[in-house]
Amino acid sequence: MNRFKLFLSVLLSAAVSSLALAADDAKPAAPAKKPDSFILWDFSTTPNSFAYGTWSKSVSAGKGGITILKGADGKGGCGADCDLNLDDARFIELGMAVGVANEVPQVQIVFEDDDGTTVSWRIGISQIMPTLPVWFRVPMSGMKIDKPGKDGKLNSSKVVKWHLQGDFSTEKPMHFMAIALRARR
Repeated sequence: MNRFKLFLSVLLSAAVSSLALAADDAKPAAPAKKPDSFILWDFSTTPNSFAYGTWSKSVSAGKGGITILKGADGKGGCGADCDLNLDDARFIELGMAVGVANEVPQVQIVFEDDDGTTVSWRIGISQIMPTLPVWFRVPMSGMKIDKPGKDGKLNSSKVVKWHLQGDFSTEKPMHFMAIALRARR
């Protein structure tokens, strides 16, 4: 009798498992939700990077990001070759902080696509409390076309270069840390 109960228990258990699996198979899997934001570039790692103007000898990459100091002013920039797809992005965000010695009023984010179109956004940084990291958000719809490429518009699925630039109208001291670029859906 004990063997019969054990056999019946195993058989019943297998039947219930089969029904449960069949019921699970009948439900369509929910699509994976994309995250609201995603990192485009972590400035603490800067492969294929370059610097120009007064930033050329003043940019250093470290654990927290890129720091611009040691004699830099607004007439410089840095950037890197990349392979970014911004098709889902509604906003671009720059994580950054200014240092106590900063006197440059604004920075500019610049993207370049595969046909040479460059677009930019200006970000006012003069009112930021020094050493307090912040995220600045700019809408994709607010980009300014600086240089039209072959088709005259940004191919957002083929961004091949980013730049972070100072304010070229000033020679005042630049003291700045860039942490990351991210996109928000």
